[in-house]
Amino acid sequence: MRLLIKPKKPMSDREIRGIGREVGRIKDIIIIEVPDHAAERILKNVRKNVEIAEIDELEPLEKPPDVAPQTERWYYKAVNIDIGWKISTGKDVKIAILDTGAQASHPYLYGRLLAGWNSVRQNTDWNDINGHGTAVAGTSLAVAPDSRIIPVRVSDFEDGGAYNSDMARAIYWAADNGANIINMSYRSWTSAIVVEAARYAVQRNVFITSSAGNDGVDHGYYAPDYILVVGATGQDGRKTWWSDYGKYIDVTAPGENIYTSVLNGYDYVNGTSFSAPMTAGVAALMYRDTSLFDLEMRLRTNNSWNQNLGWGIIDAGRVVQPHSPQRFYNELA
Repeated sequence: MRLLIKPKKPMSDREIRGIGREVGRIKDIIIIEVPDHAAERILKNVRKNVEIAEIDELEPLEKPPDVAPQTERWYYKAVNIDIGWKISTGKDVKIAILDTGAQASHPYLYGRLLAGWNSVRQNTDWNDINGHGTAVAGTSLAVAPDSRIIPVRVSDFEDGGAYNSDMARAIYWAADNGANIINMSYRSWTSAIVVEAARYAVQRNVFITSSAGNDGVDHGYYAPDYILVVGATGQDGRKTWWSDYGKYIDVTAPGENIYTSVLNGYDYVNGTSFSAPMTAGVAALMYRDTSLFDLEMRLRTNNSWNQNLGWGIIDAGRVVQPHSPQRFYNELA
């Protein structure tokens, strides 16, 4: 098992060996391998003397709910995309999709993908091993057609699961390599190390969206700093039965019957995995013309928050219309 540790001050090799075997680093985060049976005990002892210490959890792809396909691209009307496109189509905004990769030869993605990266192998093999990333990338492009996608593969598993260490490494890489917006359709925002990486990205003016999850429950998490967590709505404008809810939900977006690119074709997909990149795409419409603070405010359609919809369903028409922010964005400390 691996631990992710951010020390308060530099650790000596001897101190690291006293914990376990170092197997890698991500900026100032040390990845240490320890015996499985002793991991919890070691973690408890280490936490007393470091800034952050946690197990490197393997985050699964959220299981997609089974929903019968209906109207093709109904969500365009739901998010008022026709109004948004009168002002912007997200020209040249770079959206990093941290996922299972992307199919470079897909006709919908061809010519709209930039050079990407594999955060697991730390090389340029970002070919999609699962299909999920291709669908996520297509969802962002559906609402921001003139944006460009930076595919960052965070998984080497056929089922698409990703370690939080690989997600954090991907965020740092994307922030350092030109990304304007990052989307991660995983629940990695529950990791303190991933949130630390998100802080680094936001300080570099990178906007970050993430999916809430598809368990249909309130897990009781706290809302993470620096990451916009997105729940899902259906064609009736309500939270879907399977979308997670609670105090960690910032906004919601269509996530049911999303017609998009899949490996070697097109199909309907379901899940908060797709409401998050849709939000990233809508954010791309005005990314270059506003601050991150104002952009978050524009994505909120309601003046009050509730546990099902957060601050409301995203609205591309609202995003492109200037308005006065109503509360402070997280401090970039």
